[in-house]
Amino acid sequence: MTGALSLDSAASSNSVASVNLPTSNPKDELFEKSDIPFVPSGSLPNTSPPSTSVIEQTKPEVLAFKETNKTPEEFKVTIHNSASEETAKSFVDVKVKNGYKAGEWKEWNRDFAENILGLHDLTDEEIMDVVKHFQTLLYGSIKVDGKLGPVTLIALSKLMDIKIPDDDCFRLAYDQSNDSTLESLTAEDIQAYASRNYSKALASYLIEEEGFDARPDNPGVASGATIGHGLDLKFASLGDLALIKKLGLLPPAKADWLISYKKGEKSLEGFVLTRSEARAVLDKITIPKFTRLAENWIGKENFDVLPQEKKIALIGLVFNRGTRISGSTRKEMAATRGILGNLSSLDSSGKAAAYKEVSSQIKQMNVTMASRWAKARGLFARRNREASMFNLNTYT
Repeated sequence: MTGALSLDSAASSNSVASVNLPTSNPKDELFEKSDIPFVPSGSLPNTSPPSTSVIEQTKPEVLAFKETNKTPEEFKVTIHNSASEETAKSFVDVKVKNGYKAGEWKEWNRDFAENILGLHDLTDEEIMDVVKHFQTLLYGSIKVDGKLGPVTLIALSKLMDIKIPDDDCFRLAYDQSNDSTLESLTAEDIQAYASRNYSKALASYLIEEEGFDARPDNPGVASGATIGHGLDLKFASLGDLALIKKLGLLPPAKADWLISYKKGEKSLEGFVLTRSEARAVLDKITIPKFTRLAENWIGKENFDVLPQEKKIALIGLVFNRGTRISGSTRKEMAATRGILGNLSSLDSSGKAAAYKEVSSQIKQMNVTMASRWAKARGLFARRNREASMFNLNTYT
């Protein structure tokens, strides 16, 4: 444990935050951005009428294909006629194993069109039109954007009766929703996040909570192999690891090793990270990524008016619990997002009331999650500390 974060001195004196428990940082549940739906194993999400929007397309082959595939069942027949069950299963299995990184939908689209649907010699735009048509047939749970990403893949697997474990479903949805958080940032953007006036204090906070693992460790609960200052390789996407390599944060051999591990090609036996390497990843990957996630979660205009210690508490919460708000164990997360999502419109007294309510919601997480966190008791102290940081008398 490093020294106490100076801005949290008031919080540390609060009786709520003074629980002396060993820290532990496993993700209590798999991540999923709230606007990316997770379709649990079971049935297709046919819960609302299909979109009536017309997708303009004039190529006869595409028009004929759409005409003969007007229902999910007809699509299923087409897939069975165009590809063997083994080919369809292999298509899904490979995508699940390799994970997803931003921009990879183009490759997935073409693979789907040519090897699963038997459609050849189409342009990227024509393939997108076919995928849009497929997504429209799956109704309201799928965003109709013509991009075959993880969420559409999961729906396709349900249609084809191909089982994807729930853990992999959540991981894929996390990759899709969060990989672009870093992928769309320039080196200058990343440096700007790392250089904000609270970034050093945030780094100190995360180092104190996460500790340092020179060798991969598995903290338990829902975490995977974790190394450095909380780099959980179960949740780090291939895009994250590719950016680590691109920015030169690790020696090329180590960066390639992590990428190979993520792809299931190599174990982590013998992998060692130095403190300076871990700090570089924290500053240039973890902090920019989760700061931006926190901003997006409640809206940048609301995030910007948060006092420094509340920004740090919110980023720490998002880092540890993710941004998903659906499910019986996420009601406090949903409430927190709802409260802070209106922050910029409140006056000082309104903000004060909002922060106190957020503090109460974070404390309540310890009650809701009591059984799940029983073997990772540091999470109780962590929530208490975040609650106390929201309860400090700084409201504007």
